[in-house]
Amino acid sequence: ADIMAAQQRTAELGTRSTGLDLLDDDPFDGVVFSQTLEAAIADVIPSEDELDRADFNATAYINKLFPTEESLLSVEPFMDSLRAKIGALDAEIMDTVRLQTTGAGSARAELEGGKQAIQDLFMRVQDIKRKAEQSEDMVHEICRDIKSLDYAKRNLTLTITALKRLQMLSSAVEQLGTMCRDRLYRDAAHLLLAVGQLSVHFDGFRGIPKVDALRDSIGTLRAELRRQIFDDVNRLGTGAGGEGGGES
Repeated sequence: ADIMAAQQRTAELGTRSTGLDLLDDDPFDGVVFSQTLEAAIADVIPSEDELDRADFNATAYINKLFPTEESLLSVEPFMDSLRAKIGALDAEIMDTVRLQTTGAGSARAELEGGKQAIQDLFMRVQDIKRKAEQSEDMVHEICRDIKSLDYAKRNLTLTITALKRLQMLSSAVEQLGTMCRDRLYRDAAHLLLAVGQLSVHFDGFRGIPKVDALRDSIGTLRAELRRQIFDDVNRLGTGAGGEGGGES
């Protein structure tokens, strides 16, 4: 009796669609994925269901579920569960497509935002680079100014030193003239030595009227001292000789 009922049930299933005819319209029929892709999918979406296996065989799967005629009695409930599962998968696919469609605009906006952010960052980097170059130029200018100021300070120091020495030389020449008039030969000799040492610092200042005038004055005073000394020596010698002749 059970066998006759199963056969009758099979005949009824044969006269109407069982849902298995959907396999004839499978858009992925004949599509074979590489082992690398299959392994990646299995790693991302792990599943123990035989329907998700890459080497799924529909005939072997059906024979496994319905090995005997008696088991055909559960075909209808099984088909109902398949239809429910297909409906759930369709709904999930539609939700995913809808989210993808909605997210596409958001992703595009985020992409544009990212591009704008990159452009802003590039502009900031360019601005920082320009400011760095300006700072470098400013540092170079400051260094040039510092070097110029250093040269100016050194030249000013040399000028002040030269003026002090010139003042000392001028004062010494005046004193030497006074000693020459007063015939202070001992003091004049020491002062003449100091004047000679000061004059050495002005060897590179030839052509300057004040320095040349002092140099001429020194030469004149030196010659005058020499003449006075010779005159005094001769006068002393002549006086000594006259006194000796009178005494004799």
